[in-house]
Amino acid sequence: MIKIPLNKRLVGFFCFFCLGFSVSVYSHSFILENTDIDESSGLARSSRYPDVFWTHNDSGNAAVIYAFDHKGRDLGAYFLGGEAPSDWEDMAAFTYEGKHYLLLADTGDNKKIHFGGHISVFEEPDIKQYQGIIKEPTWQFDFIYPKFKSHDVESVAVDIKQKTIYLISKRKKKAHLYSLPLHPQQQTVNATKLNHLPYLKRPTSMDISADGRYAVVLVYGKVYWFYRKNGNSWNTTLQHPQITQPYHGLKQPEGICFGNSVQEVYISSEQLPAKVKKIRIPDQ
Repeated sequence: MIKIPLNKRLVGFFCFFCLGFSVSVYSHSFILENTDIDESSGLARSSRYPDVFWTHNDSGNAAVIYAFDHKGRDLGAYFLGGEAPSDWEDMAAFTYEGKHYLLLADTGDNKKIHFGGHISVFEEPDIKQYQGIIKEPTWQFDFIYPKFKSHDVESVAVDIKQKTIYLISKRKKKAHLYSLPLHPQQQTVNATKLNHLPYLKRPTSMDISADGRYAVVLVYGKVYWFYRKNGNSWNTTLQHPQITQPYHGLKQPEGICFGNSVQEVYISSEQLPAKVKKIRIPDQ
């Protein structure tokens, strides 16, 4: 038996510990079959069907959402009514009062010409029915940022337990966290400014788990994974990620969502051909 000095064993232990938080246990990629998806900007896992995902293209495209399965196989395209999108940047899937919904966030503002954005919520289409059907929004509303400031926002998520929408700005030196009511009665609401997130550099997407306990935020080259403890707000939780997970092999990653568990994360990109990467976040 070879004896290893205690100091070297401790070094090895801590190196292994650190690597457990920075190296994916499992990772693979797949190409999306539908070639009309040429600029995937938002990503959401269906709350209605297992292993079904939704995405949409970035600005300059029609109001269309696309369904695909966990292997990238095409499950159809669906046209959406309501206000024509200016710059859809993210989406979310959730169950509310017994029905399944998709939220589309028209929040992009590269030119800094808007003082807010537009939220549209649709009942999630039945992928077993006719493709191409136009669905009207179940509800929609505009929102305004404090002091009528402009923000480019690409990261939007729903905490269904709180009935709250969270948004993170992208292009400021310090990212800002904002909140909105999920289903306001007014046609226009004011966004609430919560806190700075100084460690975030150009976040491009986020997701919150259905139980309201976990979140992921996507930046270029990294995924930040969060666990919200009992009694803590997202305002506090998003200050300190529990895990920082590097990833590779994607150009311009723009969408993120949880998979079948909070340890599974899917990332989409605006590269061609459209690629999605699945990674497994190491256990704590």
